Parts: sequence; structure tokens; C-alpha cells
Amino acid sequence: RAQHVEELDENLKQLLTAGSSLGGARPKAATEIGDQPWIAKFQARNDSFPECRVEYATMRLAGECGLNVPALDFKRVLERDIYLIERFDRIPHGNWMERRHFASGLTMLGAHESEVSRYSYADLAGALRQHGTQVRQDLHELFKRMVFNILVTNDDDHLRNHGFLHDGKGWRLSPLYDVVPKPQVGLERRLVLGVGPEGRNATLENALAGAAVFDLGQEEAEAIVAEMRAIVAARWEPLFEEAGLGQSDRGRFATCFRLAGDDE
Repeated sequence: RAQHVEELDENLKQLLTAGSSLGGARPKAATEIGDQPWIAKFQARNDSFPECRVEYATMRLAGECGLNVPALDFKRVLERDIYLIERFDRIPHGNWMERRHFASGLTMLGAHESEVSRYSYADLAGALRQHGTQVRQDLHELFKRMVFNILVTNDDDHLRNHGFLHDGKGWRLSPLYDVVPKPQVGLERRLVLGVGPEGRNATLENALAGAAVFDLGQEEAEAIVAEMRAIVAARWEPLFEEAGLGQSDRGRFATCFRLAGDDE
């Protein structure tokens, strides 16, 4: 394999000799590309589907839906997939790196891992109201993220997968990260966090019923949902295809996006 490494450009070589490893379920490492800090997520040997490609395509879809998404990239190195997401908790300053204060939703709510299913998006909204500096903007963003998770069947929306960044005066929602659809057999969907009056039921009706929590009027919330549904329905498959996912894989994930095309 060494001869293949020599053929790689310098940026890709850095990925193979990346810095300190990071936590989480996926194999990943911190690296730098063009003096900018990134996180590289790697294909695992036991992956049952091309997870790097799926996450890359889904995050691009989130960006098209208007969500706050970091810069993204995808590479093939030594016949292995690498998904890249730019770090938002570091700011480069020449030969040194400024660290931005980051807190997960778990930390912001003072919650424990064992009780995360007791919490809801309304609780995260409450944290923004209490500590946020751009409250209305971030409440709307949080509502859109909840709706997006419903539309793409991302049921790994636990508190660690929601982040906050300190801007010097208070807290803002961090850019989006760790969104991966999960194929479903049954029709009923549930998120980890509570959605609306019907608890964790992952329906658009449930999300709309709790729109006031996010400082949204009913008509405004319905317009947001309608626009996001249309984008997800029209764009998920082209983006998956652009990410190199074949017809078989796209067929497997079609159930994740069923709600975007259904009349609820």
C-alpha cells in the first residue's frame, strides 16, 4: 500500500496521518486541510451500508433545506471512503488555533446519559431562551432541524448530537452535525427527543402542534414544513446518486424519505 500513499496529494496524506482521535461511534480523526481544521470520518470494516456517503449526501440535503451546515467534502483514499466536515469549534490564527467554547445539549440541560429520552426539543428551546444571544433565529433553526430529522428519519437525535457555541456574550446553536437516516420497516417513527404534544412521535403534525415553542406562528411553521418537504422529496435521491450510492442503496434508504412525499 505504501506506493499508493506516495501517489496521494499532500492534503490526502494528512488524512492518513491525522491528529488526535475523537470520541463517538464512528472511526474519525482531527486533521487540517489548507490550515483549516476538519474532522475526517472513515469507512468502518463492519459497515452494513456506505455510511460516509450517506452522511455526506444527507448533510448536503440539510444545507439545501436552509439549515446551518459546515463546509463538507468527500474523498476516496486507498479505496476507502472518507467523509470530511469542517470544524466549527476551532478558529485558525496563523500558527495557533483558537478554541471556541462548545457545549452539547446534554451539558446545557444538565442531563445524564441515562435519562436523555425524558428531554425534548422544547427543552433545548428553553436553553436558548435562557442563555441565547440570537434567540429567535436559533429557535427557528432548531425547529427546522427537528423537522429535517423527521423528514429523513434520523432517530439518533440525542442531546450529544445538538451543540452550542459561546459567542463571547452567550450561546448560539452550533452548526449541524451527525445526521444519518435510518431505514425503517414499520410506518411508525419516533425520535429520541420529544417533538410536540404527542411526545416523541416523529410526525409533521406533532411538530406543527408545538410550533409556538419555537416562536413560530402556525402559518409560518406550515410554510417552513411545506418548503422543506418539497426540497427533501425532490433532492434526496439526486444527492445520494451524486455521492456514489447505487440504485440498490438508494432503494434501501427510500423508506427514510417516505414522509416527505406522503400526504400526512
